[in-house]
Amino acid sequence: MMKLIWKATFGLLAVALLLGNVSVKEVLYAGGPPQPYYADYVMGEVISSSKVGSDNLMVAACIAGCNVYETDYAAVEVDGRYKLALHPEDRRLSGRTAIIYLLNDYGRVRANETVVFSGGFKTHRLDLTFNESLPVPPDLPDLPAVGDELIPLLPKYMVAVGISAILLSFIISRRRLSRKLVP
Repeated sequence: MMKLIWKATFGLLAVALLLGNVSVKEVLYAGGPPQPYYADYVMGEVISSSKVGSDNLMVAACIAGCNVYETDYAAVEVDGRYKLALHPEDRRLSGRTAIIYLLNDYGRVRANETVVFSGGFKTHRLDLTFNESLPVPPDLPDLPAVGDELIPLLPKYMVAVGISAILLSFIISRRRLSRKLVP
């Protein structure tokens, strides 16, 4: 009976080792356990040859096109520094190139530099340069004056004429009233 217990124990131990070995091999063949997925950070300075005012300058990055993933806009400091976070929800975007844009109120220009998104909590130092200048506000056309120039002035003159007429009638009526009262 003891021999049977030893054989059963040995058999169960062999099966457990075999199953454990198979599950470890499956993990090793799959490339290891899943790795953590974090944001990449891109920081640096904006180097622009155009002397456009730095009001409302922002940077943004797109991975696989702006319709697939676009970062939140990050403000450019007064000294030209920026910090941009790349953190798409789609893990399949890791390993793809992120294109960085400089934006103002009138449009965007593409930076000459790009960065590869890794999804592994990396910080990239990247100074941005541009071949194009930032969009500027459109010049407003000089339009001719519409309508007669005197028409908007008429209501003001009519009010002045009306007040003058009231004062004049008050003065005239006062004189006539004073003549009638004096015998």
